Amino acid sequence: MLAYAIPTAAEVIKRTEECFGITPHSFQVQDTIAQLQKRDVITISPTGSGKTMTFWMPLLFNGDGMKIVVTSLNILGDQNVAQLAKLGIRAVNLTKRTATNKIYKEIENCRYRAIVVSPERVLNDSRWNTLWESKKFHSHLFNISFDEAHCISEWGDFRPEYGELGRLRWLVPSHVRFHVVSATMPDLVLKDVKAKLQIRPETTTEIHLSNDRPNIHIVVEEMQFSAASKKDLARVLKLDGTSPPRKFLVFTNKRLETEEAVKKEWECLPDELKDKILWFHSGMSAEFRAKAIEKLKKGEIWGLFCTDAAGMGLDIPDIELVIQWRYVPSLCTLFQRLGRAGRGDGTRAIGIYLVEPCYSDGHKNKVIGKRKRNGKKNNVPRKKRAIAASLPVAPRQGEETLEQIGGDDGRDGRGECEEEREPASEDEEVEVEIEDGADEECAPIPNDQSTPAASQAGSALPTSLPSPTGLTAEEYEAFAMDVFINARRRGVCRRKVINQYFGNNKQGQHSPMAAL
Repeated sequence: MLAYAIPTAAEVIKRTEECFGITPHSFQVQDTIAQLQKRDVITISPTGSGKTMTFWMPLLFNGDGMKIVVTSLNILGDQNVAQLAKLGIRAVNLTKRTATNKIYKEIENCRYRAIVVSPERVLNDSRWNTLWESKKFHSHLFNISFDEAHCISEWGDFRPEYGELGRLRWLVPSHVRFHVVSATMPDLVLKDVKAKLQIRPETTTEIHLSNDRPNIHIVVEEMQFSAASKKDLARVLKLDGTSPPRKFLVFTNKRLETEEAVKKEWECLPDELKDKILWFHSGMSAEFRAKAIEKLKKGEIWGLFCTDAAGMGLDIPDIELVIQWRYVPSLCTLFQRLGRAGRGDGTRAIGIYLVEPCYSDGHKNKVIGKRKRNGKKNNVPRKKRAIAASLPVAPRQGEETLEQIGGDDGRDGRGECEEEREPASEDEEVEVEIEDGADEECAPIPNDQSTPAASQAGSALPTSLPSPTGLTAEEYEAFAMDVFINARRRGVCRRKVINQYFGNNKQGQHSPMAAL
């Protein structure tokens, strides 16, 4: 068993400054001490706030203790190993390339202080059975950290092992505790994560900061063109080769969309500049992805069109623009992606959510109004009607369609939608410059742009989130996203919706800090 003295807060601060060269924030100190006290720890803090530091700070005080870090993406593990190597801490990232019998033997012999591994490998690789049965390994194992822990609740459908990570509780000795971190765990997600990992309140320390990122200017923009044309991306990015754009990430929900978007943007660029933008997803080799991220850090490329293979945990301080292309059903997913922006000290950034028109009040009111004119009655209870209002309105039999519902990607759980409409002017653009004092998410839309139904119905449209009681997780998520997308038209500050969804109003305020 590991033997060590529990440090004071002052000792944690001093040692961290000596070894890591930064002064830790109070939540990092509290998290570290709670881990060393052999408690399960749940820490929720903003993207870019330095949660990764809480993985490594306990290693300065727990003797020869080892820890396992379960992470979603191999590229994050490579980043972690490189960071620790600079600090003189031996670590290994178990991937298809590195997970050799020799490495597993070295792990059993406690050669590494940190083992970074995916959920699939830690649960399915039979060589872990040898480690679980090794007394030497057990005696040196300190705890297990779960990075981006909201994935335990949200990714189980397409990565089933995420939903099974609770099995680890039965495989490790009782002294091994769980350390759970994320920027996006609203109450429903947190409750599910606790249940799956069998976390008990009497042995758990919870640290919950507001995850608001006031330095990111949030814009929700309704698409003006068909999604297939990608013209809305062009009018936002403005890649014409005349001057370098701000460093950016564009997130899509499918691999193919990243490639299609880059090819569309290539049409606007001369041949010598086409290598300034790249697509980036899990189908690319690990070597390619590592080089692409390094090029983005150095400014050798302008930006990436990516899936979560790039975004999850990506820490590049000077990204000034992040775009989410098309609807996503989860505010957790949306804010993880937008949270890749503005991570440097004092950096201001823009997060733009480009969403199909069928999710806007204006479009839904057109369809509902037509049904009323045709004598269609709606006998659905009021609460269910409000939930249904968050979905694109599908045409009934015999009705003229205003949108087309496309197939989903197997992950988002929601169809896509397109609206046949008059194209916007080619010159219509999204203004992405930020002026001091201008905050779109808290500004009501001018009256002359309000939808007729909104002005007539007033408070009939929901402006705050309901109690989740009686709702499925999917229904609650859909409701929350609907209010967020349409907040400005309903006269609601968009940040108030965010704060209510994530429970920020009940938590402490976040102040800037260094991040490893």
